[in-house]
Amino acid sequence: MKGGDLHADLWQTDGVPFAVVTYTRHEFPRHFHDHHVIMRVDAGINLGEKNRRPYAVMKNQLLFINPGEVHNGRSAGGKPLTYQAIYPDDRKLKGWLEAFELESNAPGEFTQHIVTEPEIANTFSALFHSDTRRDPLAASTLTCQLLDLLKVHRRPASLKPENDRIRKAKAYLIDHSDASEVSLTELSRHVGLSPYYFIRLFKQTTGLTPFEYARNHRVEHAKRLMRRHPPMSLTEIAVAAGFYDQSHFIRAFRKVTGTTPLHHRRTA
Repeated sequence: MKGGDLHADLWQTDGVPFAVVTYTRHEFPRHFHDHHVIMRVDAGINLGEKNRRPYAVMKNQLLFINPGEVHNGRSAGGKPLTYQAIYPDDRKLKGWLEAFELESNAPGEFTQHIVTEPEIANTFSALFHSDTRRDPLAASTLTCQLLDLLKVHRRPASLKPENDRIRKAKAYLIDHSDASEVSLTELSRHVGLSPYYFIRLFKQTTGLTPFEYARNHRVEHAKRLMRRHPPMSLTEIAVAAGFYDQSHFIRAFRKVTGTTPLHHRRTA
């Protein structure tokens, strides 16, 4: 992570995290989420890669990231970048579609990488106005309008073929996510490959090293644990998510999300 200039204003509306993020020097490493990301650039240019394809998102353009898509991000030209983002998971997105009687099917995935449509951008931006944040009726009305506008940019989720050994390695990492250490020798032996070839194949397939994938999965798991009731302490969450101590947890969380677990928890 470069620089420490990231500022995030976080809150929830109808159980969905919202954020306004500003930074100049910060760089998000390659990572993934278990939820959707819909973001609009308010100032500057957002540069990055999604599934190894470069993108540049300009002011008033929207970027869509589906669950599991590996991506990174940074500001262009050393100039401040500000973006607005919402992070609905499949369950919440499906709930919205059913509640607004738009659809009753699974939410699927967004097909467009970047969308440049003023009506969508303006409706999305209106969700972040201070008056909307205080008015549930305004927020739900705008959400309904936004989802209706976005329906042409979604399709049923596609089943992407994946190498059996990589699928087996991912399952092993997830099954052992509560263990603070999984050795490369152990993991490569589990899938029947040499360590060197396994690392190359894993990164070629996923865009991440096995270590980066495991760290990212633990961070996403920790974010889910933060939403549990009764609440768990951050120390308990760190241990349950597979981090060997709280400082390790904080460093990994900040590396992937750009913010601290404590800051994130206030909106979880």
